[in-house]
Order: sequence, then structure tokens, then C-alpha cells
Amino acid sequence: MSRGLLATADATDNPHVASYILLGYGIAHRHADPVAAYGVHRRGLEIAQRSGNRELESYHAGNLARLAVSHGEITVGLENLRFAIQVWHDSGAYQIMSSAHAVLAALLVQLGRYESAATLSAAGDSPFASATYPEFQATITHLRDVLGDDRYESLARIGADMTNAARANYALDQIDLARAAHTQTRACAKCSQIAACRVQTRTLAVVKRASRLRPGDASARRTHP
Repeated sequence: MSRGLLATADATDNPHVASYILLGYGIAHRHADPVAAYGVHRRGLEIAQRSGNRELESYHAGNLARLAVSHGEITVGLENLRFAIQVWHDSGAYQIMSSAHAVLAALLVQLGRYESAATLSAAGDSPFASATYPEFQATITHLRDVLGDDRYESLARIGADMTNAARANYALDQIDLARAAHTQTRACAKCSQIAACRVQTRTLAVVKRASRLRPGDASARRTHP
């Protein structure tokens, strides 16, 4: 059945039908075969982009973000969430956006941005988000453990009191801040690795030079500096 769906998507010359089939396949297989689901959503996203179908493009982006978060692909998750939230904000699809807020909150937790995650968690804790992203309850439990119940409730209320538009803009701002911080962290880590490699190279060079000294060389140098 699943292979038949993919064959149908490949055979049709209707980009909407092809992208929609791939969307259903990806959602159906995100738990059983997340790697395959990820690849299928990428195909569906590309078809939607080429055909100008922003609705299906945003659905694929949201699901790609969810899979990226579960695999620790921070940059991919942030970029896809930003696109999906922007589209749903522009179109007024705020109910759908609640699921994206839940995914974003989970991603922010991975980055240690707990207060921002807690602020968004109230929006993510909706019937729609609970149905589409049930694992989000584990994120809320973790936030309560880290922040404490009182602090968590205070931040969640701030998010809950925002208008839909304000909450969407807050989410977009947090994505930009998280992306900038993550990029800087990766750059610093790369610089540290380069510095460590240089130190190791210099150390090896010193060891090699020392190993080439004849037994009498060292004592001769101490006697005749």
C-alpha cells in the first residue's frame, strides 16, 4: 500500500496531488520510519515550492521541523518552523500554528532556552497540538522540573495572554535569536577544535624533534648553553 502511494505520487502530473500524497505518507510513517518520512517530506516540500503551493509547503515544513527536532537537527528545525509559522500567521491559520509552537518549545528546550519555551508552551498545549504532537507533554513536564511550577505557570500565563498575532511574532523573534546563538556556538566550537588541532600539531612537532636528538645532545646543551 505504502509503495503504491509513492508510485502514484511519482506517476501523477498534478503537483498538488503528488505533494499531498507525500504529506500523508510522511505523517503516517514519522514514527515507524522517520528517515523515510523525512525524505518524503523533503520531496513533497520541493514539489510544493516549484508549483507555488504555499499551503502544502508550510505543512511539509512543519513536519520536517518536527522530525528535525527529534533528531537534533537544530538549524533545519528552526528554518522550517520559521517558514511555517510565517505562512500560518499571514493566512490567519492560528489553530494549526499551535502545533508549530509546541515543536518550537521542544526545540528551545534542547537549546536551554527554557523561559522562552515556557512562554510558548501555553499555545502549544491546545487540543489540536495535543492530538498532533502528543509527546509535547514530556516537554511541559521537563520545563516544570527545570523552572519550578510557580515560574513555569507565570511564564505560561504571559504566553497565554498574548494575542495570536503577538504570539506568532514572539515565536518568530525567538527563532531568530535561537538561530543566531546556535550559529555562534557552532562557530566557537569550530574555532576551539582548530585551536586544539594546532596545539596538537605543535606538540607532535616538538616530540619528533626531541626524538631525533642523539643521546649526548641534551647533556651537551646543558653543559654548553
